[in-house]
Amino acid sequence: MQRFDSLLRALSQIEEACALAAVFARHPEVERVILYGSRARGNRRTGSDIDLSLQGGDDLTGLVLYSIVRELDDLPLPYSFDVAIHSMIVNEALLEDIRSRGALLYERREGGFRVCGATHP
Repeated sequence: MQRFDSLLRALSQIEEACALAAVFARHPEVERVILYGSRARGNRRTGSDIDLSLQGGDDLTGLVLYSIVRELDDLPLPYSFDVAIHSMIVNEALLEDIRSRGALLYERREGGFRVCGATHP
């Protein structure tokens, strides 16, 4: 029974990652998404939010961020999201934390995208 529970948890995490990727894939302005904070460090607590840093070009604006945040909030997931545009972060300690401990969650590639290390068409 424990193996089945582990499998269900893993499938749930894959489903959640796919739901997040679908949001980012709808926004060509987003090139990469970095997971940071307690979930990236592995010391999250019950109710911890998901901290995300969006990376992209000059067309990644506050309006795009607003649209993404609304879409994330509409997902049937039990999390809240704290989303920032990487180029707009001015806190050096936070930038260093993202650089040193952040985990690549999503990356747009020609012909597809990469989610959590797996490439998809």
